[in-house]
Amino acid sequence: MKPVFSSPMKKSLAVVLTASVIAGCGASYNKSNPSIGKMVRRNLDVELLKLENTAPPEQQNTADAVEQHQAEAIENYRAYIALLPEGPAKRQAMRRLADLLVTQGPQESTFSDDPLAADDFGPGDGVDGAAGPSTLYQQLLSDAEGDEEQDVLLYQLARAYLNDGKPGPAVETLRKLVIQHPDSSLRGEANLRRGELQFIRKNFADSRQAYEAVLTDGDAAQFHEQALYKLGWSLYKLEEYELALDRLHELLDPRIPAGSPSVADTQFDPNLTDLPRARRELVQDALRVQSLALAWLEASKPIEKYLAERPKRHYESLMYARLGELYISRERYRDAARTWQTFVDNNPQHGHAPLFSAAVIDAWEGAGFLQPVLTAKASYATLYAPRGKYWGGTQVVIDDEKWVVQPERTAPHVIGQVRKYTRELAEHYHAVSQKPGGGGDEFVADPVTEAAKWYEHYLTQFNDDEDTPALSFLYAELLFENQRWEQAAKQYEQSAYKWHRHDNAAEAGYGAVLSWRKLKEEQKAANGGKFDEASILASENMIEASVKLADQYPTHPEVAPSLVAAVEDLYVLGDLPRTISLAKRVINMQPTPAKPLLFTSWLMTAQAELDREFYPEAEVAWDETLKLSRELETQNIQKHANYIEQIAASIYYQAQRHLQNEEPEEAVTDFMRVVTKTPTATIVATAHFDAANTLMQMEAWDRAEVELVSFRQRYPSDERQPQIDRKLATTYLALNQPGNAAREFQRIGLRQTETSDTRREALWRSAQLYDEAKWDKDAAEAWERYVRIFPAPFTAAIDARQRLIELAIARNDGQAALKWQRELLRTDQNGGEFRNERSRLLASRAAREIAVLTYSQFERLNIAQPFKKSLQRKKQAMRAAIDAWNTVQGYRFADQASEAAHHQAEIQANLADSLIYSQRPNGLSELALDEYELLLEEQAEPFESSAIKGHEGVTQLLIDQDILDEWVRKSVKRLGDLYPSVWSKKERGVKHVDAN
Repeated sequence: MKPVFSSPMKKSLAVVLTASVIAGCGASYNKSNPSIGKMVRRNLDVELLKLENTAPPEQQNTADAVEQHQAEAIENYRAYIALLPEGPAKRQAMRRLADLLVTQGPQESTFSDDPLAADDFGPGDGVDGAAGPSTLYQQLLSDAEGDEEQDVLLYQLARAYLNDGKPGPAVETLRKLVIQHPDSSLRGEANLRRGELQFIRKNFADSRQAYEAVLTDGDAAQFHEQALYKLGWSLYKLEEYELALDRLHELLDPRIPAGSPSVADTQFDPNLTDLPRARRELVQDALRVQSLALAWLEASKPIEKYLAERPKRHYESLMYARLGELYISRERYRDAARTWQTFVDNNPQHGHAPLFSAAVIDAWEGAGFLQPVLTAKASYATLYAPRGKYWGGTQVVIDDEKWVVQPERTAPHVIGQVRKYTRELAEHYHAVSQKPGGGGDEFVADPVTEAAKWYEHYLTQFNDDEDTPALSFLYAELLFENQRWEQAAKQYEQSAYKWHRHDNAAEAGYGAVLSWRKLKEEQKAANGGKFDEASILASENMIEASVKLADQYPTHPEVAPSLVAAVEDLYVLGDLPRTISLAKRVINMQPTPAKPLLFTSWLMTAQAELDREFYPEAEVAWDETLKLSRELETQNIQKHANYIEQIAASIYYQAQRHLQNEEPEEAVTDFMRVVTKTPTATIVATAHFDAANTLMQMEAWDRAEVELVSFRQRYPSDERQPQIDRKLATTYLALNQPGNAAREFQRIGLRQTETSDTRREALWRSAQLYDEAKWDKDAAEAWERYVRIFPAPFTAAIDARQRLIELAIARNDGQAALKWQRELLRTDQNGGEFRNERSRLLASRAAREIAVLTYSQFERLNIAQPFKKSLQRKKQAMRAAIDAWNTVQGYRFADQASEAAHHQAEIQANLADSLIYSQRPNGLSELALDEYELLLEEQAEPFESSAIKGHEGVTQLLIDQDILDEWVRKSVKRLGDLYPSVWSKKERGVKHVDAN
């Protein structure tokens, strides 16, 4: 431990004391007018001097020569005295011999170097010797009663006792001197020496009395300084601490000048190097005694209280410094720190306050107490911070910046300490916050807040310091570690961009990006995963930080990932131009970013271009996205399919744009590019459909037919297939291909999903078009299909059946014709209110054809054996024919009435003829045969009569209705055959056919 006030060890009191005692008794005392001249003749002095100067001249100046000379002189004096008779000469020689012996002094010093050690002298008075100086001085004193130089002899005797190791007699002799010779000029020195001897013997009360005697002796001013100093020690030993301090102040006040650099506010020199050496040593020792006294006094009266009760002294800082160092030397670090802190507390604006604050820190560090060290450093950094209230006074330039400070010369050092402690505090609490659990320690509950406070303090006070950017980075790291994202981001940005580049500048730039991203994610999570105003702002800041990182530190490995994340956010926020711009920046970076980053950049570009309807650009971007996706995820078919969908959409929208711009040909090209480039896309059918539709609008019927047919084949389950049928029908009509058009209408008519009306109309149209195409077989099938599916409406049903009749007749399919004639007739007869002239006409015609056929079938039947069965069959045919012609007759069309009546008459005639000309049974005799024939004629007669009446009825039409048509003529002619008597009837020959 080396506190700020450490200085070279002061000389001990013993050293000073020994020097003063020996120096004071080192030679015989000579008054200015010595009385010894009255006792010894001058010539005797000359003779005596000759005894002392026996050494050769060349040896008189060396130390060995002096010692040898003294020994020879003593021997000469001893021999000389032995030869002299009693008298002044002998006394003078004895005096000189005694002085020489005293000057020679003891062979070994028995004084200790420590003023606080045990008694330096033994308990006895020393060794007696007849030839000793004390004996000589005692003899001289006894012979010199009343001599005016007795005070000198007493002084020398005391010296001699001291040399003999007899401090007790020495003290007593000095006491006798001052008592017996109160007017002696040696009084002051005798008291001083007496006090020192008593002090050494630990008779402190006596030493105090002796020193005080010196101080009250006006003629002893030369000894006042030493007496004051030793009085202070004596009072200290007597435990008169306050009095000791006060008397020492008397010593120190004039000896430490108020303007001395040692105590000036502008500097502090506790070693007092500006004082002369002798004074410096005395002052330092006096301060030491004060420290000891204060240390004992503090139990009842602390230093600040003691000083407060006395006039202010300009060197009080020295007292605090010395007291603290005393505590340090005794390893009482707490007391040292408290003492120095007291000075700061009581003198906050003092020029030496920063030094004492630093000393407090040193003291606690020496003691190994962490918490007080932290507290002291915090106090120092707060009290002496630049621009703080402590610095009130003159201007000083520090680090090229003008600050107002008070102690001009100490400001740079103090500011440096503030800088150092502030940083240490920030880093300490930062480290504490990183301990497992993230909690504090026994000193602070929230180390994060504490570290942040000191980081802020540093950055505010030392904004332009060389280490500020690095500290700013550490501060940002602290904030990031503790999820204070916004503060961390801003601090990272300052570290990265506000100051000069430093080792972690680029990392700070990325830290800002990451912090804004964390803040965004946190705020989105709080909002249910959706962007709100706060998260949008965080995202904008993240984007800006990412761009700045790329601008300032383009080689940082996280530049591309950060830009890609910014691109994704820009897209989500709907800023499409910036999305594309930033994504292209990543795409064009050198060296080329990793494929996943390129993939995301192209993906965002593609989506943004598509969203803002820049479709050609979107197509290019989607192409690149798909390419990279296949390289990165070769097996992810679903993902690739999604991108194919987007490519298809981009092309499709280009086609639509062409349509909007009335560029149909270009539109068709793009629609078909969807088909050929992205055949697996879900939109491909739509594109194909739109291509065909556009071709139809262009009336490019041949091309339209190709694409419509292709569509039908490629997308059989597409919901637009019905529309394809219609469009193909339209196309075939435009191409004058009624047969093909008929097929399309037929498809429409047969589709169950169509409405009934649509199906009916389509089937009708299909049949018509088959007719138009002269595809008779297909037409017949179409008409038959129509009447089977749609028996109504009535008129269409009649017309369809009529057409079926016509087609059957045209192909000579009588059976089919009869079928549809019967169908037409039945339809009309069941038509009810829907029947009309046309239906009746067509029905009457159908009925006629049926009747003609029925009559023909009747007419062809002959009556053969067995007669009864054959006749029955003939009669059944007759009834059918009659009914058929009755049906015709029921329609009452004039052109059919005569025919029907004619045939009805002919039916009767035919049956009559059939009976007469029927086959005869075998084996009849002639008579039986004649009877049989008569019987036949009888049976035929009614029928013949009916026939005549029927034909007559036909002829009546001529009379009644003036009708003379083919059938009237035939009836007239037939009447001539049947009733010749009236109608020129000719006999009929009997005609019969044998059964054989």
